[in-house]
Amino acid sequence: MIELSAGEAAALDALDALLGRGALADPRPRLRVESPGEALLGLGAKRMARAAARWLVEGGGWRERVVLREGLRARGRAWDPALSAGFGLRFTRASLDLWLLGAARMGALAPEAEPEARRAARADLRRVAATGDAAAGDWIVAALAHDLSPALAPREAAAWEDALLRASPLLTLMLARAAPDERQAARLRVAVRSPDARVFECAESRLARAWARAAREAYEERAVAASTRRWTSLAATMRAWCEVVDDARRLDLARPVARAVVSIVEALAPEGPEAARAAMVARVGVRSIASRDALLAAVRGALEAGDWLLRRRGEMAQERYGDDRYVESQVFLEDVDGILAPSRSALRALTQALSARIG
Repeated sequence: MIELSAGEAAALDALDALLGRGALADPRPRLRVESPGEALLGLGAKRMARAAARWLVEGGGWRERVVLREGLRARGRAWDPALSAGFGLRFTRASLDLWLLGAARMGALAPEAEPEARRAARADLRRVAATGDAAAGDWIVAALAHDLSPALAPREAAAWEDALLRASPLLTLMLARAAPDERQAARLRVAVRSPDARVFECAESRLARAWARAAREAYEERAVAASTRRWTSLAATMRAWCEVVDDARRLDLARPVARAVVSIVEALAPEGPEAARAAMVARVGVRSIASRDALLAAVRGALEAGDWLLRRRGEMAQERYGDDRYVESQVFLEDVDGILAPSRSALRALTQALSARIG
């Protein structure tokens, strides 16, 4: 039987909260674990691995789907060994710091905590490693940990989210509050060319839902400037992802963009494109032609991710049997035709209606 100190037991409770498997710690300052022992680290690694694997499977990895492997077509689910060759859920200092510098201090970040305790906890968060070598497991832990944000005071929630975003470009994609910066984009480009691309394959449904939710939040935002920023960030995120996967010759990973665009079109234009335009302008209290045009351009930018996919479909259709990207092109054409093409007319009508016009 493994014996843990009071501080180590408290740290494991904090880890459960971090991974969405327990309650947030109470607001009393938690006992620190400055030098975690092998027993604690081993237990923590097992819990992280189980939670990350569950995240992959429950988020869509259970569904059989077609993916690319070295330019060839493959089919399977998250647990199929043939599709997971070389992939492993590794965890680095990034997750350790989120756990022992972040989660173990979560109680001190709660709104009811004393100001002095919150200041000390924020200082701990600033020490969380922004490592460039964070692994796939770290990215998922950060995505899981984001669910704790609503339980924190606003300033502390911002500090927590900043720490998570430093650890996980995957979370940057999902939140779509800003396009991946140069460093994050570089990490994504490396990931989609490696076995870690398995994370994005299994997260396909999560990404599509996250981007559809970001669009809904942008639409429901009542301030025109804030709504414009949200739409602009979503558009930049989806376009950045399209460019990353196209450059990596992994256009099978563009499916979340297609699904998100369809969801946006279906949500915006149930009564026709002109009605959608009028409703959007009315709900945010537009007071000038300039702010109206900026808003409409931002929404149109998100929809243009769908136009990009349709244009790229036409270009990829030129690939012939034996060409380097022929198999990829066939998978991509099937995806675009099956997901996005049925909404092509509605997409283009809505995009046209959102074009800036005088008056």
